[in-house]
Amino acid sequence: MTRNPTNFFTRERQEVLEDLLGNIEEHRTFLDMIGKASAELWHRYARINDPNNGRDLSQKLSASNGHLAFRVAIEPFMDPHQYGFRGSFLPMEAFTFINHDERIGGLPAQIYIMGLEMIAQGNPSVALSLAIDGSVLSALWQLGNERQKQRYVIDSLSDKKMLAFAQTEPNAGSDVPGIISTALREGNNYILSGEKTWITNSDWADYYFTVLRTKQQSGKSGNELSILMIHKNEIPNIRLLEKYPTPGSFTGALSLDGAIVPVEDGVERMVGKEGDGYSAAKELLNGGRVTIAAFGLGIGQEVLDSAVHYASERTVNRKRVIDYQAKTNELASLRAELDGARALTYRAARRMNYGNPGVLASEAKLLATEAAFRLCDANIRIHAANGMSPDFRAMSLMHEIYVGIIGEGTNDIQRAIIGKTLKS
Repeated sequence: MTRNPTNFFTRERQEVLEDLLGNIEEHRTFLDMIGKASAELWHRYARINDPNNGRDLSQKLSASNGHLAFRVAIEPFMDPHQYGFRGSFLPMEAFTFINHDERIGGLPAQIYIMGLEMIAQGNPSVALSLAIDGSVLSALWQLGNERQKQRYVIDSLSDKKMLAFAQTEPNAGSDVPGIISTALREGNNYILSGEKTWITNSDWADYYFTVLRTKQQSGKSGNELSILMIHKNEIPNIRLLEKYPTPGSFTGALSLDGAIVPVEDGVERMVGKEGDGYSAAKELLNGGRVTIAAFGLGIGQEVLDSAVHYASERTVNRKRVIDYQAKTNELASLRAELDGARALTYRAARRMNYGNPGVLASEAKLLATEAAFRLCDANIRIHAANGMSPDFRAMSLMHEIYVGIIGEGTNDIQRAIIGKTLKS
């Protein structure tokens, strides 16, 4: 029998919600809506993940040519008048453009994280774009001044303008002090040089929260890094990258050589003080790791559900695969790992309500994505030859989880961060 999920806000997730926050009807209603919408994404998985959907093949792939099914799928999650998911963790004042009779914003971070987990189960491409955008919204609300909040948070929410985080460079990923791209001030402008790569929401995002060196490099110092808000039309060239995981979402390289960004155009472009970019990037990454943990949980849950369903239907020697004790034991252990990672992720999410989740963010990302990876491996073996077929998504989901393992600081970096806390 073919799986036919209709709502990812399952009884198990409802129980987790009650354990976290009690039985609050407003939360249940919101997550029930997101759970149903996420299940709809599941049914459109192939079309959403096809970047050539809606593309004129005679023209190059771009934000306006291709990715049509992805853009249609993500639209309701971005629209505050539909699902109201985007930025729902922000205080209600961020939604001043909404009619007073519409209740939106001010939700606990745990609710947002559970919603993101369900979206990732439905389609990781959609979840990844929303996760990165959400991390930037959060950072801007915490670090920006009032005018920056108005343009880059409130107006972006109102006008459905997407945000991106531009940190990674060809030779500097998790090594933030190794960034060499520059923004040197000349009069009333910054003159930019360098390249950013593997930037989620590239070419689609209107605004780029960008980590740049604002002094001539004198060494690998984080004190020379700052955050600039760069507008899409100020970037000389954006090139979309091909990739195996999350193919529906936009990922690209930004060529910044010769770009001119005003110091101020009614709104200051630098977020925070000059030289604060390294600490700001670390704050952003720390919250982002919790969202990537949710991304991993969603993939892990989908893989577990798929494995159990297939093992319950498939027979070997007239015996269901699920009835072989070795397979049952393996899935039982992996389910326990996933549930443990979920508990840690929501503990970290709770801390996000009060500030920085600290090392819990690294622990949650590490455990959630590694548990999901082991589930992906088990799922492929349970599906055997069918595990190599795109019809069963087993191999596709293995590709997807690598985004969680590598993104927002590789898992080896997370181990290093956690390891530092063990040293006196």
